[in-house]
Amino acid sequence: MRTCHFTATQILSDANGTYLGTVTVDGYPMASEDGQTFIDDGARATVTIRDPAGAVVQTIPALTPGRPVTGTKMSPGNPGFPEGTPDAGTPAS
Repeated sequence: MRTCHFTATQILSDANGTYLGTVTVDGYPMASEDGQTFIDDGARATVTIRDPAGAVVQTIPALTPGRPVTGTKMSPGNPGFPEGTPDAGTPAS
């Protein structure tokens, strides 16, 4: 298994575009041997909220213990989802 670290940051603003700060998510997923899936048990994941000046307002665990996040690698032509079947009444075209 392979571990990694990622950081995702969302910029916050109000309806007028006034900057309100950021929310940053740090995750530490572990990739499967074939690299096609990952799982993050949340033991190290955090969410950090910052105000407009960059001061940390709050840091909280990103995941609920015992409720891991899983993912499947997507690629062009093969999104990684099993082939579905149309529901009744779904148009053919």
